[in-house]
Amino acid sequence: MRSNAFFRTTSVFMLASWIAITAAAAQPSAALQQAKKDAEAKGFIFAASHDEIVARAKKEGKLVVLSSQ
Repeated sequence: MRSNAFFRTTSVFMLASWIAITAAAAQPSAALQQAKKDAEAKGFIFAASHDEIVARAKKEGKLVVLSSQ
């Protein structure tokens, strides 16, 4: 009985954590929006999402990526 309550509590906590993380990751940050605006002002193409990168690569026929991390 006690382990059942622990399991339910743990499951609810994990589900709530997953929802919070997913919601936070789905929203672009203000810093990302500012970086995109700055890059586009300099003439660069700034693809912020995976779908946008794939769509541009399919349209162009090739993909060149510059990344600094």
